[in-house]
Amino acid sequence: MTGYRNPLHCALPPFILENLATRGDDGQRARAARALNRDQSIRLARVENARARAAGPREGANALAVKAEANLQRTIRDAQGQEDVEGKVVRREGDKATGDDAVDGGL
Repeated sequence: MTGYRNPLHCALPPFILENLATRGDDGQRARAARALNRDQSIRLARVENARARAAGPREGANALAVKAEANLQRTIRDAQGQEDVEGKVVRREGDKATGDDAVDGGL
């Protein structure tokens, strides 16, 4: 299967990556180590973002996320047990709560 790339992307828990980094072949060890490094970077960024949210003004990408949140235009639809993503609109951004937790929980 050399050169084959599966389009399915999965998240692996760190303990599996650590096991591959220790016991895998050369290629597996290199890829697992690279994934563990990225995982650590992402976890560190989450901690730093949480600190920034608690401490005051936001900067950089974190500030862009806040700006995006301020301009939300979400619409909640009822698929009525089907897979119809264009189901009946039951609530829009800024509408009053409906009393239905499944509807109100998203806004």
